Amino acid sequence: MSKYVVLKTICVSLLGITFGYGITRVMHTEYEVSTRNTASIPLTKLGVDQASYDYIDIKIENVSLADKKEGTSLVQVRITALRDIPSALNYQWILGKEVTTSQNLDGILEPLTQGQSKVFELRVQNYSKEWQSHVSLNLNGDLSGHQVRRDVIISSRPEDSFEYVVQQAALAEEQAKQNSLSGKLQKLNNKKTLSEKFRKDKIIR
Repeated sequence: MSKYVVLKTICVSLLGITFGYGITRVMHTEYEVSTRNTASIPLTKLGVDQASYDYIDIKIENVSLADKKEGTSLVQVRITALRDIPSALNYQWILGKEVTTSQNLDGILEPLTQGQSKVFELRVQNYSKEWQSHVSLNLNGDLSGHQVRRDVIISSRPEDSFEYVVQQAALAEEQAKQNSLSGKLQKLNNKKTLSEKFRKDKIIR
């Protein structure tokens, strides 16, 4: 093999190694930049909601509901810590159209330990069985580096809401299943009873 061919082979090999190393470095740098950028992206709404559900359980109910708009209704929210909540969070009551109250709509949820609950109550007017209106509570703040945001809402006529219809349909379906199972068990018991009555050892010969 001539010296020219040897030198050509060495040059091509060195060029390939240099090119490959350069591509590898560029790809590695881009990966590091991408990783840093991804880590700095704020939580999406789905992530925020999940963090909120991991830390907090919220239930809202109508403790008392006036028959007429002139009366006073009482809405209650119970917040339970599923994990320790070391920092205070902000809450705000949001009233439906024409609903009024003499109480403050803004407040603070103080830190809670796991399993501990806090109850907030709001007395409102123009919120009654007479027509449908709404009251909701928004809870938000920073918790252990996670942005927490939760909303709960309730109606003065829950029987008119879509959620209520779905809930009632689910309850009816569950009741139908239980009735069906109960009927099958009753038939099975009847068969056992008949079998006991006509046992061979009880037949008079």
